[in-house]
Amino acid sequence: MTHNTTHVLARDADGSSLLHDTKNSITISQSIASELEIVEGQQVALAKPNASPQRVATGRYIAAYHVAAITDSDDERVELGPNGRQYISDEGDFEAELRDQVPDNTLTLPEARRRNEFTETLHIDDYTSDILVMAYHGGDIEANTTESADWFHKKCKEYGIPTDVYTARGYGKENFGRWHVGSSSMHLRSFPKLREVAARHYDLAVSFHLHDVPNNDESPKVLVGGRAGSDLRNRVAGRLDDALPSKYDYITDLSQHSMMGASHENIVNWMTRDGASGLQIEVTPRISQIHRKTVGREVALAVLAYLGGESP
Repeated sequence: MTHNTTHVLARDADGSSLLHDTKNSITISQSIASELEIVEGQQVALAKPNASPQRVATGRYIAAYHVAAITDSDDERVELGPNGRQYISDEGDFEAELRDQVPDNTLTLPEARRRNEFTETLHIDDYTSDILVMAYHGGDIEANTTESADWFHKKCKEYGIPTDVYTARGYGKENFGRWHVGSSSMHLRSFPKLREVAARHYDLAVSFHLHDVPNNDESPKVLVGGRAGSDLRNRVAGRLDDALPSKYDYITDLSQHSMMGASHENIVNWMTRDGASGLQIEVTPRISQIHRKTVGREVALAVLAYLGGESP
């Protein structure tokens, strides 16, 4: 699916607006919503085409935003908070381009990297796969997570188990706030390749993530969450504990941390047949940088053992 764009006037929200202190939400006029068939709750990309070369070089001219509301206005206007606006512009009022989805899937990965853009990829092993592996905060958002997903897929393929792979990558400096869309907020209208597989009803979905939660002088944490059964979560944690060389604290109890992927709205859960068979892996940036291959392979081996009833 190709995307649609329109030119708009972007303005800072009034100081009394709920948007004023937000970073990732905008309102759009009814005329824009009608033209691009945008609905409340979806995500869009907003860019400043005439941004300075310095901003373009770092990617700070384009970002993803959540459409918090559609106003009654019939002009071509977008409003956003100053904090969110600073992702793409230093000016309070500016001409912008609005895209009706987050990715530009006309770009190759090298092109997306060069332009500090966002794009999706989808690999279908075959149309009988019961497992979906995802890394939708890839690129410079949560670095090396797509590599872990790829290694998961390779290990499953080695054992003859077909696995579909969905990735999304955002590039550029100061990238997390610009491109990160929360796991429980991703709208299918905003991610067309994700929409392609949303109706597949997988038996299991696995997603790879980074977290950078302060350790408070405790051991770094590895979170093995999602609504998949505790037997699977514990098996994954045990396998990673055996494989990773340093000592980490492994959390598998969904009640013990806020980033456990326990919500039914979390994409890793609602992509599954029963809405409760998602497995979310959260590791530290250092683990992902040094051990991304190990993480992907060991999670795959734990999943294969769980599904087959024995260790591969």
